[in-house]
Amino acid sequence: LASQDIKASPADFTAYGELAHLTANQGNYEQAKVYAERSVNIYPSSLGYRVLGLVLTDTGDYSGARSAFDKSNELSDSDETYVDYAILAVIDTGHPIYTDTLQAAVDSRPTDGLLWLYFAVFEQEQGSNALANTDLAQAEKFTQVPSDIYSGIKTNRSFTIQVASTTVTVRAAP
Repeated sequence: LASQDIKASPADFTAYGELAHLTANQGNYEQAKVYAERSVNIYPSSLGYRVLGLVLTDTGDYSGARSAFDKSNELSDSDETYVDYAILAVIDTGHPIYTDTLQAAVDSRPTDGLLWLYFAVFEQEQGSNALANTDLAQAEKFTQVPSDIYSGIKTNRSFTIQVASTTVTVRAAP
């Protein structure tokens, strides 16, 4: 249907965004990137940049994904974009650049258990089991914490999780 919309109206940025999403779900990330870029080039929307960021995350272009999420957030302060940042932070391990973004996310949405959960995993990845446990306690107040994450952080042992389309091994903190 989105393809038909584009044939009827080549400037239909929404249809390009839908095609990007559908194509990414089929695993064709390079084509999804083309569609997502066309969407934001036609009309730079928060949702369009969010879709582009998700596609770039899937292609491993984490810097480009951060940039797209930044633009999405500039256009609309949305819960989904903060969760996208959190997912990216967990996947793109080793970059403390996300600390301030994640802290701002939980400060602005203190009852979002999923954000706290991703922040806990991120802190564990950064080598701070104490902070990870603090964040985990906050997550538990608002969401069900998966047992592998809970036990991995509580016992400071390595664990593996699936985040988006990526498997991430979170190592024990030193």
